[in-house]
Amino acid sequence: MRRRRWRSAREVRIDGLVEKELTFAIDDLICMMPLEERIYRHRCVETWAMVVPWTGFPLAEIVRLARPLGSAKFLKLEGSCSRRRRPIRGLLVSLAPS
Repeated sequence: MRRRRWRSAREVRIDGLVEKELTFAIDDLICMMPLEERIYRHRCVETWAMVVPWTGFPLAEIVRLARPLGSAKFLKLEGSCSRRRRPIRGLLVSLAPS
């Protein structure tokens, strides 16, 4: 696996097994997507609970935008969180219908 350098911490790049590789400024991507508001209720077995409001868009919207090729089986999400922009641990998501 080759490492890729991020141009900016405020951009999203879609590449790999997609019809066309894309790069968006994060602000432009948020404006393009249909935002949803959700409330998540967390209840712990140790008797604490919290309510977390969330505003965002479904991951499926980015997948639709990326138009993955038929040979694509997984989606890998990577990010960075430091001034040196070291990659943080990725998340691997299956593209198979559930």
